[in-house]
Amino acid sequence: MRVLVVLAEPADGDTLRDRCSPLIATGHEIAICCVLPPLTSLVASLDTQRRVTAQLRRAFNGSAEKIAVFVATKEGVDECAREWGATDVQL
Repeated sequence: MRVLVVLAEPADGDTLRDRCSPLIATGHEIAICCVLPPLTSLVASLDTQRRVTAQLRRAFNGSAEKIAVFVATKEGVDECAREWGATDVQL
């Protein structure tokens, strides 16, 4: 199963671990979608993506490289899920 984990606000490493560990342990393929406010700049979007990727690396070591990290507005989450091929979306 491909699960898109949606984060409505920037999450810390503990939150990422809590949300993702059970999915990883059961063999699900996961991706993270960080929801940002409309009109967020490209620089801020990339900073968010880099920060979440770094937190995933600290939480999951080498396994983090298998977790895609997306950023989208609230309205863009469905498109993100569809484009990535998610079979489940966890808000």
